[in-house]
Amino acid sequence: MRQDPRVIGLLSLFEAFRRPCSFYVLGAGASYPIIPLTDQLCDRVVNRHIKSGLYPVFERGPDQVFDRIVGNCWQYDNIPRSRLLSLYPSAIRAMLLKELCSPRLKRVPCQYAIFYLASRSSTIFTFNVDGLARFLSHRHYIIEPHGSLQLGSFRNPKWDKLIDAYMEYGGLLPDPILSGLQFPGQEPSSITRSCAYTKASRLIRYANNVVLVGYSFGIYGGVLDDAESFAFLVDHIMPRHMTLTIVDPKPEQVADVFGAACKLKKCVQLNVSWSALSRAIMELVRMLGIRSSSDMIHLTGEILRRHDELRERDAQNSSPADSGKPRSLRSSSSLNKWFNHSA
Repeated sequence: MRQDPRVIGLLSLFEAFRRPCSFYVLGAGASYPIIPLTDQLCDRVVNRHIKSGLYPVFERGPDQVFDRIVGNCWQYDNIPRSRLLSLYPSAIRAMLLKELCSPRLKRVPCQYAIFYLASRSSTIFTFNVDGLARFLSHRHYIIEPHGSLQLGSFRNPKWDKLIDAYMEYGGLLPDPILSGLQFPGQEPSSITRSCAYTKASRLIRYANNVVLVGYSFGIYGGVLDDAESFAFLVDHIMPRHMTLTIVDPKPEQVADVFGAACKLKKCVQLNVSWSALSRAIMELVRMLGIRSSSDMIHLTGEILRRHDELRERDAQNSSPADSGKPRSLRSSSSLNKWFNHSA
């Protein structure tokens, strides 16, 4: 009987869990579906603006966040370009604060509870600002280079009313920019000089395994969103004989670029949905009382079978807005063009 090719990737993930000091890099896919992906952010922002029926009276200026979330106004077939151009960037940021902020949760979601299987004092380096990784702060080192929002802080009726005010009077209200918080778009060139990267630089030196979860570091407008972080990771991974495991529904594109940039001898791909995989694993953990990833090695077939069931069910239950791939994920040829140009 032919072995599922994903078994190798799953065993590589379990090996990272088993080893001390492993380094986990989390992207948007790690928090999905609690937090929407880029395309879904676009849909929610644009739909709320259209449904509001508001036409701001002040002209907006050019803005990176507008360009990153709304994009080219000509791509929307059924929405007048003038309607989109009347959307204040400050209103977009106000809506993003709500969408990127996790609701208050009574228990640790499976996407993060799975890291209880990882050896203590591993590093969670998360680009997500939702604050969900902080559930693990008593067990692992948590680094949030793009900042963090307190759970539930922007998920309330009062903030919803403020969003309406921003959509109508955004030109007169102070821009809702929070210190240390990175909105979707290009990273500042100075970001890797922050304390977060100093700490990450120190911790990654002890790692034998690096795992990328749902991280696409996409190109937009010919520019890498997380160019500084990408260069940082390459600089720290390339000189060491590390095993890189990429967990993503489409890991090939990320593997091509990271593999080429880091000249890796071992780059393992795991083609799965992190949400479905974490639920499948945690179901078995609770059912069988498993305490270590080593106890799950003989259960890879059952885990992947359950993952496929959950993933299919998720696809059937998702709305059209939730079924698209994140716009940040471009083709591997585009990523390779960027890498070759930058080299």
